[in-house]
Amino acid sequence: MSGCVFSNCSSPSDGVNGRCEGCGSLIKNEMIRQRYIVEKVINRSKFGVNYLVKDSNKDSTFKIVKELQPVSEDDPDFYSVRRSTVERLFEREARVLMGLHHPGIPRLYAAFEEKSFAYLVEEYIPGTTLLESLDKSNRSKITEAEARRILKELATILVYLHSRVPAVVHRDIKPQNLMFAEDDGRLLLVEFAAVSQHAQKSTNSTVVGTAGYAPTEQLYGQAVPQSDLYAAGATILRLITGVHPSKLYNPIEKQFIWHSQANVTPAFACIIDGLLAQDLTERTSSAEQLLLELEILRPLPG
Repeated sequence: MSGCVFSNCSSPSDGVNGRCEGCGSLIKNEMIRQRYIVEKVINRSKFGVNYLVKDSNKDSTFKIVKELQPVSEDDPDFYSVRRSTVERLFEREARVLMGLHHPGIPRLYAAFEEKSFAYLVEEYIPGTTLLESLDKSNRSKITEAEARRILKELATILVYLHSRVPAVVHRDIKPQNLMFAEDDGRLLLVEFAAVSQHAQKSTNSTVVGTAGYAPTEQLYGQAVPQSDLYAAGATILRLITGVHPSKLYNPIEKQFIWHSQANVTPAFACIIDGLLAQDLTERTSSAEQLLLELEILRPLPG
């Protein structure tokens, strides 16, 4: 029997290098840096493979080890595929995450290279993504009350990120990268592979993002903190309508046509529209403004 730990591997077969010959994943019980014992593949992200591991130096506590992997050029949702770009972003993710300490962001403990592979060791927080949560409840959309709560918690995380100097821009906010923690239900923002640090005179033109969630300026390599607010609005749009944002966007009118597909109050709809404004001068100006707008909303009945 193969020791491949990737459940979707089409042809599991143990190789001589401690990896599955079918998918390239490390096999079960393989040890990274003589410390982290591979248990299984949690998921494959845009930039790497996330393993659940046991930390043999910390009473076998679980952690996440992310291994840098090439990005598929066949992925229609992602806009950056060069290996050199991926490596640069992986290094940036490590540098930025090392300085972040917030309950809504899993901590980064270490970054290192081994056998020509780059690794990040992150805090393991059991939980479910927003889409997984919907699937488990057999629903296609969430209520306004749920949307308000998610957006408020996300705004709080963004206030923290955008207030760093320089500001930290996530650049890939979407339902798949937001989770509810299993222990206390708090919202978590994960997968910082596309993270950037914004400066007024930045010339960084790396283009990353997910179709339907990335605003126009980001697709031109000019992401700003407000780009995360747009993605937050698109995320809520997906959750309250049950429809992918790309299917709700009207390119002729250059706006989302969605009000008839969601049961929300006019005031909350106005907040979502503000987040989704194409023009930066008309979009919600900051995460602080978003929090204020949510705070002054009239409470929902019941």
